[in-house]
Order: sequence, then structure tokens, then C-alpha cells
Amino acid sequence: MAAVSPITEKLGNSTPAELLDTSSEGPDPLRSHFNQSRPEFVKDVVDISSLNYLRTESVTEDDGVIKHVLREGEGEVIPMLSKVSVHYEARYDHGELFDSSVFRKIPVHFKVGTVGVLKGWHLGVATMRVGELSVFRLSAEYAYGKLGAPPRVPPNAVLFFQIELLKATPPKQFESPVLFEDRLRCALAEKDEGNTLLQTGAHAKAFTCYNRAINHFAGYDFKSEPADESSMNQYHELMLSLELNRALCCMKSEKWENVKKCCNEVFRRNPNQVKALFRRGVAHFETKHFQDSVTDLTKASSLDPNDSAISNFLRKAQKAQKDIQAKNALNFGNFFERLQHEEVKDSQKQQLNEKILRKKERLETEQAWRLKLAELAEQKASIDGGQQDLEDEEDRKLRIEQTQQELQTRLAELLADASLADIEDPGFKDIIAHQVL
Repeated sequence: MAAVSPITEKLGNSTPAELLDTSSEGPDPLRSHFNQSRPEFVKDVVDISSLNYLRTESVTEDDGVIKHVLREGEGEVIPMLSKVSVHYEARYDHGELFDSSVFRKIPVHFKVGTVGVLKGWHLGVATMRVGELSVFRLSAEYAYGKLGAPPRVPPNAVLFFQIELLKATPPKQFESPVLFEDRLRCALAEKDEGNTLLQTGAHAKAFTCYNRAINHFAGYDFKSEPADESSMNQYHELMLSLELNRALCCMKSEKWENVKKCCNEVFRRNPNQVKALFRRGVAHFETKHFQDSVTDLTKASSLDPNDSAISNFLRKAQKAQKDIQAKNALNFGNFFERLQHEEVKDSQKQQLNEKILRKKERLETEQAWRLKLAELAEQKASIDGGQQDLEDEEDRKLRIEQTQQELQTRLAELLADASLADIEDPGFKDIIAHQVL
């Protein structure tokens, strides 16, 4: 059956008293029937404050929707987008009845979180269990607003709805409305439900509500189906508050890495959001990233210097950072000294190896030159013992003597190399044999 508005056209212009009373004398059988079966529903005027409530709770943060439980239900609180059947009675704040599904004997059917009923109904029914009977006080903002619903509901009217949840069918899977305004309304309802759960300490359930609120906009094409400026501003504010609340849930559950992720999502929309800076700073502190914590908290403190909580935690993070720096200096000071000493030793060893290599090369060159000199001496001796009167032999002898003189000069320079003077010759051959370059 299609959704029915709380003020139905079936009542026409008749007042509830005209519908329930007759002009004839004597008791009205219809009134008697309802008085016996459900007396709290059918009285023309009820002193709402005199009803016997089991408990009272605020559904919204601004107390725009307040719930008074008359009878507890069974099972779990119904999820958003459940298809529900309810009976209700609507009354003005002075207790006078002006609408009733019970009188019509026709329950109201609708899907929680979609169009068709008042905003306060979505928020209120979303807190109920099957079989529950509660009275909801709705401020004008959550009912018919500034204009009211003439002629029945005056402007800015505070209304009371007594609602009995008869049946609820949960959605088979996650659903989102089609229109942007409906998605926004469902997301706001999820947020309010999450806020209520968060206040009661149900952090995990609150986190789930905030996730569902965000997921209502998953897959929505903002380019092809743009919303008006006012709705978009409301959307951005909602997304920012949802991420902040998710971060708060994670803080309460001490899931610090998730806190950082949620705060990073906030910074995508507003890099100077003070609450997000503070919460991520706390998360960095708890994960011992003290430098990052000081950075976030310093920025938050500069944006809101009067926030004592930020200032106090900043001092705590700065102290922790100084302590860890002092500890590191103590633990690693000797290490760095040893490391520097080892580097000096390595440098000296490298220099020594280079000198050894150069002297080895010099010895090899010296040996080659000495062999060459010996060869030249033999050639010269053979010339002296042979035919010395031949002109070509004299030229050859002259060339040999010049070569010998040149080699002896170069050999003297090689032996006079001052850079290798610190390497003693007696043990040099042993050093060459065992060096590791």
C-alpha cells in the first residue's frame, strides 16, 4: 500500500471530536470500542505529561525529536530503509487529537528514510523495535515547519505522535534513494542515528551508521544530475561532519590508523579543519610518531589558540618528542663515535693500500728497466769485442750508451720517490704477498 501522510484527506474538514462523537444522546459504540481496547489512543484530549513513560531519550542532538517509550518492542532496532507498518495518533502540544490511523483501522506503510512522511517520523521510527509503542515530540523543524499545514496544523507547531510499530521488513541489501534530496535526507537520518549510538557508547554501531550515510552518495553522478547550491553546501558539510564523527568513533575504539585515514578525508575538503588536526595529532601521538603529532597539534593550536585541550596535548607531544630525542642521543652517541673511528681507519687502510700498489708497480718497472740495462750492457760488450772499426757498429754502440744513460736517469728518479719513503723495503715483499685490496 502506498505511503499515507500523517494528515490524511480522509478526515476531510471534520474534527476528531465530530468523527468520534454523535449528535444522539448516550454513549457512542465506536468510542466505547476504542476506549476499551486502546484508551490512550482515542481520547479527544490527553494530558501528555501524565502518561506513564518507561524511559525518555533525545533522538536528535538539538532535541528536535524526543522519544518517550510507553512499551518496549522486541528484537533489534530496525535498519534504515526498512518497510514498516505503523499505527499512529497525532496531537497538538496541548494534547488535542487531530489525526488517527487507529480510528480509520488502516495502518500506515512506508519505507524508513525515503519520501512520504515527516522527517521526524524517519528519525523516530528508525530507533524503534517491532511491537514498540512510543510518543515522539517533534519540533516544527522536524514536522510541518514555519508554514504548518493549514487548516489543521498552525505555523511553527510542536506536535506529538504516538506511534506503534506493527511490522518491519528490513532491506535485502543496501539501498539508496534515486533523488539527491532523498539521499541527503537518508544520510542525515543515518547521521542522527549514529550520533545517538555514539552518545550511548555504541561506537562500532555508530561507525556503521556513518558509513551507510556516506554510501548513500556512492555512485551518484554529480555532473549529469547536479544539485542546487544550497543542497551541495549541505552535502559538503554533512560529508565533513561524517568523517569527523567516524574519526571520533575510531578514537574511542583506539583504532589509530583508521583515525588518520578519516582525518585525511576531511583534509581533502578542508585542510585547516581544527578537529581533524587535533584528532590526527592524537593518533600520531598514540602510534609514537611524535614529530608528526607536534606538527598537527601546532597547526591546530595556531588556528584555535584558545582551545586548552589542544594546547595541553601539544605540550605533552613536545615533551614526548624531547624525551625520545634525548634517549636516541644516549643510545646512539657512542655508536656514531665508533662509526666515525671506523671510517678513519678505513680511510687510512685505503691510503696504505694505494701506496703499496704504487710501490709494487714501481718495483715491477724497476725490474724491467734493470733487465733492459743488462741486455744493453751485453750488446755493448759484444760490440767492444768484435769489429770496432766498422762505422755502423760505432753508431749502434752510441745509441746503446744513450739508452743506458736515459734508463739510469729514470731509474734514479723512481728510487727517489718521496711518497713511498714510508714503506720499508725489507718487509715490502711480505706485504705484497698478503695484502687484500
